[in-house]
Amino acid sequence: MMDGRRRSPARLPLLAAAWPTLAVPLLGLAVVAAIVMGELGRVTMVVALGGAVLLVWAWPKAGVILLMLVVFFVDWAVDELDLLPRYATLASEIILLVLGVRVLLGIIARRRIVGTGIDGPVILLLVLALGSAVAHDIPAFRVALGLRGLFKFMLMFYVLVNLRLGERFYRRAIALMVGVAFLQIPITVWQFAVLGLRDDRVSGSLRSTGILTILLIFVICLMVGLFVRHRPRPIYLLATFGLFFMPVIGEAKGFFFLLPPTLLFLFRRAVLASPIRAAGALAVMALPFFAAAALFGSVEGNEEMLPVVLEPSRFFTDQSIGVSATSRLGEILVSHAEVSRSPETFLVGYGLGSRTFAFADVEKFTSAVLYHAPVAGRIYELGYLGTALYFLMHYQLLRRAVRLRRVVADRFWRAVCFAFPGAVFAFVAGMAYTEVAEKPVAFAFWFLAAAVHTAGASRQTAPAPAPVGAEAVAHP
Repeated sequence: MMDGRRRSPARLPLLAAAWPTLAVPLLGLAVVAAIVMGELGRVTMVVALGGAVLLVWAWPKAGVILLMLVVFFVDWAVDELDLLPRYATLASEIILLVLGVRVLLGIIARRRIVGTGIDGPVILLLVLALGSAVAHDIPAFRVALGLRGLFKFMLMFYVLVNLRLGERFYRRAIALMVGVAFLQIPITVWQFAVLGLRDDRVSGSLRSTGILTILLIFVICLMVGLFVRHRPRPIYLLATFGLFFMPVIGEAKGFFFLLPPTLLFLFRRAVLASPIRAAGALAVMALPFFAAAALFGSVEGNEEMLPVVLEPSRFFTDQSIGVSATSRLGEILVSHAEVSRSPETFLVGYGLGSRTFAFADVEKFTSAVLYHAPVAGRIYELGYLGTALYFLMHYQLLRRAVRLRRVVADRFWRAVCFAFPGAVFAFVAGMAYTEVAEKPVAFAFWFLAAAVHTAGASRQTAPAPAPVGAEAVAHP
């Protein structure tokens, strides 16, 4: 019966509404116990982490936020601050596993999985990678490490879209991720001015100036998108000025080579759609860019940027390995020569894990590819067919964002969809610069991809808008 009164939602008991917040003190207790250690500390840490896992299961939104914080800060706390034991680096896998099992049980119960635009390339890539590894007798442990490195955050993407967290959650989570990026400013200043670190060690909590570079470009794209597509507030652009300081003190030359083409790609159509805002944004962004480039050589230990600009081949040279420098471009050429030995390896490579080495102890295991240019490792392990499928996934994600940008009315999501192609460009181009598949930047990329997918899916399933005037007729 329609009596005009709005039904209030059922009131949850106070405990049911408040108990998920116990995850924070439980995790704090686990961290303190890990620092203090001892037998009692170990037991306390295990109990606290067990409770936190149960809370992540019951409150997946908290689990996703926790995963974000773990990805951005735990490795730093373990390897540089020495605050946590080595096995704490497995926390991201544990959280992702808990969320994945929860999603899997939900899929079984519903008998339905949320599809995405990249399902085909992902399945083909997985079959190709495993088939090639089996054909070349790659040890199972190395294949597992290869799968972890290549598919870990792709799996997270599918977990996120099947959790159906909603647009409101992604709005807040994106704001938090941007805040984490800006938090790198005081961390890098502390590393440079107080600890006296230099070069690649001045990288905030990300432990790599290459990863920091691409994350900063992601955030700059988002802030520019907010200015162009959300509201033309100067604060969006002025806030990015502090981000240009970090590549200078961290000697991240790649930032100055990747940012200009990324912005040009980002504005390839915005110049026609919003010429005044686009021109204003580019003009404002040019100020900190050239100022940072001019100050680059004034930092102790940094090379002058001008010789690098005049001789771009120096950008592709990794001079951090003693006297013997390794050319990233040379690695790609060597990888091409290796897979060109036969038509089979040219197409499917030598198998996932064939160029992955592992080092393990009782507390930690990880993997790394024997190439500084990850695209060279992709070509060697997956061949040109697998590499093409890998790039096709990113192209499909870009197309979805472009299509959604044309129809979405919400200005925030228009800004995100405007910025996401720039993130795709920087992520793909970064494969020639640093390892991006299993680092914090991979989390940021696939998280943004899940946010764009969620925004698009909610509009595909929303009811069609009522004709003009219908609301006035229904409610005179």
